[in-house]
Amino acid sequence: MTFFLYTIIILVLHSSATAQNNTYPLGTVHSVGSSDLNVYDVVGDNGATINNNVAMIVLYDIRGFNVSNTRLFCERLAYEYKIRVLMPDFFRDQPTANATWPRVEQDLLTVNTYLQSQKYTKIGLIGFCWGGLRAMKACGNGNNVSWTNTPFFTGISIHGSGLNVPDANVLQVPMLFIRAGNDPSLDNITAVLNQTSFGDKCEYKVYQTMTHGFVSAGANYSNPANVAAIDDVHQTLRAYLSKIVASTYPLGTVHSVGSGDLNVYDVVGDSETKTKNNVAMIVLYDIRGFNVTNTRLFCERLASEYKIRVLMPDFFRDQPTANATWPRVEQDLLTVNTYLHSEGYTKIGLIGFCWGGLRAMKACGNGNNVSWTNTPFFTGISIHGSQLNVPDANVLQVPMLFIRAGNDPSFDSITAVLDQKLFGSRCEYKVYENMTHGFVSAGANYSNPANVAAIGDVHQTLRTYLSKTVASTYPLGTVHSISGSDLKVYDVVGDNGTTINNNVAMIVLYDIRGFNVTNTRLFCERLAYEYKIRVLMPDFFRDQPTANATWPRVEQDLLTVNTYLQSQKYTKIGLIGFCWGGLRTMKACGNGNNVSWTNTPFFTGISIHGSGLNVPDADVLQVPMLFIRAGNDPSFDSITAVLNQKPFGNKCEYKVYQNMTHGFVSAGANYLNPENVAAIDDVHGKLRAYLTKIVGNGSKNMKASFITIAFFAFFVKIFSALL
Repeated sequence: MTFFLYTIIILVLHSSATAQNNTYPLGTVHSVGSSDLNVYDVVGDNGATINNNVAMIVLYDIRGFNVSNTRLFCERLAYEYKIRVLMPDFFRDQPTANATWPRVEQDLLTVNTYLQSQKYTKIGLIGFCWGGLRAMKACGNGNNVSWTNTPFFTGISIHGSGLNVPDANVLQVPMLFIRAGNDPSLDNITAVLNQTSFGDKCEYKVYQTMTHGFVSAGANYSNPANVAAIDDVHQTLRAYLSKIVASTYPLGTVHSVGSGDLNVYDVVGDSETKTKNNVAMIVLYDIRGFNVTNTRLFCERLASEYKIRVLMPDFFRDQPTANATWPRVEQDLLTVNTYLHSEGYTKIGLIGFCWGGLRAMKACGNGNNVSWTNTPFFTGISIHGSQLNVPDANVLQVPMLFIRAGNDPSFDSITAVLDQKLFGSRCEYKVYENMTHGFVSAGANYSNPANVAAIGDVHQTLRTYLSKTVASTYPLGTVHSISGSDLKVYDVVGDNGTTINNNVAMIVLYDIRGFNVTNTRLFCERLAYEYKIRVLMPDFFRDQPTANATWPRVEQDLLTVNTYLQSQKYTKIGLIGFCWGGLRTMKACGNGNNVSWTNTPFFTGISIHGSGLNVPDADVLQVPMLFIRAGNDPSFDSITAVLNQKPFGNKCEYKVYQNMTHGFVSAGANYLNPENVAAIDDVHGKLRAYLTKIVGNGSKNMKASFITIAFFAFFVKIFSALL
């Protein structure tokens, strides 16, 4: 009987572990081409277009093909980074020694050819232990017979064995090297690679408290420190790959627009699918013109990193610059604007360098134009613009970002004018004192690390500014009452009212400032628009004192909205609460305070700088939550300690913005503070990532965990009695 009890316990614990860990889509095993080579193949993004057409080939460790931990690594990487991941079976159930380098090389070539046939254009390698050395060899040209130049854009070695200087000497592409504390030092490798042209792109990370094999076959998922290290490895990989992929941007194409003689350099972000927020930017080049590599590189990077459409017209047409008069430039801009509208772009802006900076400013106003009274452009960006002036500032109609080098003229006179405008608070200015005129476009010096760093910062500044400016142009929601009640809601439908992301809707519980706060409504609009979901914010206070919004009434209001959303065919309904609403969100996601339900109807909750969060509510929480706080908000430690004991505890997440203060996302948000704006951007990114993960895991895993534990407890009780 004791043996039978232990057997049941082991089986139940095993099923619980499976329910906890196996939330990523599984891969499939299949052969490649006409060979005897099998691969474990995981397609990220549900088989749709993959992130930047990137695929990674994983070279396993000495334990081989059928190791659960190594396969789990592949599944997680594919799912979180939205890429294709293939792990070939180099050993083929034969002795390891049979996997000679020539055969491994041929296997890599076979998989590479297969991936190229599947339209993957950026193929890299990740190797563990035994595979780490082979990944390094394949990224060079000293050991290969099948290629002179490696076909792989990067390699990653994770606790690689046998890494050596000769292979480092012939490496051709940047690599990321990760090792455990007891793995050999990478100093000799680093010394060699620092001398290469790509040395500054190579990265190295040591996990001193980990031991060899901690990410793959030797991973111990019962050890919180090991799990945390694996999480960090995945984050490091994603950050590294994003950076390296960015240095291999897809090229644009040159084509004519309309029926005229105007050519454009056209770069489509996001692998030619519909681009971010329907945004397109028209680039007005500098005096050096259309065929400058650095200026085209700027267009490619902006399109690829920000996922937008970027067009650069050839205003000069190989003629003297003087022929590009303002009326002709204006007409060219109108031609491109009309073309982009025909392509479905609804938010079109301008970026101008030097000569183009002034023209971008003119086109964003109405003092110089014959083709429009109101500018058709939602914003303009001037980068080391020449001859910017007060008359053009006087007639500017939309916010602009102004960037200059240290030796460019001051913005003071422009700033003085724009500060008086309604949109003046949304204009931004940045000076790179150590740079000289032209440092981002034709005059960029990519051999100068300081110049490269400045260009990187410019792109970050642009993306932050555009995110903020686009955010001020999200479609507005509507205020309406829920049928049969006195409850009003601010209702925002993502995706222009068409099919919504996974039938997800989120109910927002505002902060103590209430229903009519612009910043809180902006949060709802942005979340609905960017994540393509329905967002409703009920008016719990009803213009009455806050104290009237008792918990029973709030609970009833939530039930009313939940019923309404279910009638609208939403099947996954969650909560987001700010400050006052953060605590109510936590209560509603549990069962200790409610009269309307025993099991919460909400699949998750998110508390953003929640007030009054407490252990009793944590004790009765029933679903995972994301907790976000500012640096001056109370610690989550007591909450975390409770939730870590729950079956869904590993799905709960916590994030602290140490430099922010309470209220920084909702009513207290300061959109004039770049750090606050960047933090809000990061919060939205965090929310989308968390919701994607929770929606992707679904409620089945959580229910399975509850059932498993109940099953386990039942058998323990029964068999203990029998014993």
